[in-house]
Amino acid sequence: MAVDVRIEGMNAVLRALNSFGKEANAELRDEAQRVADKIMVPHYKRAAMKIPTYGEFISNDIRSRRDRVPAVKIGMRTPKLSGGASPQILRYPTYSGDPGNSPAPFTPTKWMLHAKGYKPEAMEAYGDAIDRVVKKWNRGI
Repeated sequence: MAVDVRIEGMNAVLRALNSFGKEANAELRDEAQRVADKIMVPHYKRAAMKIPTYGEFISNDIRSRRDRVPAVKIGMRTPKLSGGASPQILRYPTYSGDPGNSPAPFTPTKWMLHAKGYKPEAMEAYGDAIDRVVKKWNRGI
């Protein structure tokens, strides 16, 4: 399950940043991951902790991803529960309430929607990060 945020003009910005080379893009990835670690991950962890029964398991497996845009990975594949379920498997049923073919009862929580308060702060921090990278690499440093 992916949660997307569309930012108009972002593809053009990322294409333009390709012209700066690998080092600049690596720096942008580092900056984007810092934004995700500082702003996005805590919001998702707080939202996940409100999930009945499975909140702690999912919350412990929320991490940032290294990408050119701030990204969060929710749930790893490592089994954490006695029945072999991983946080990645629990992510959708705890959100939607649909147990699939699991006998476990799930309540729809829409918990990922409650984590969206980070957007303005994260987008501002990411915009500042892009500005820093562009200024630095435009000077040729």
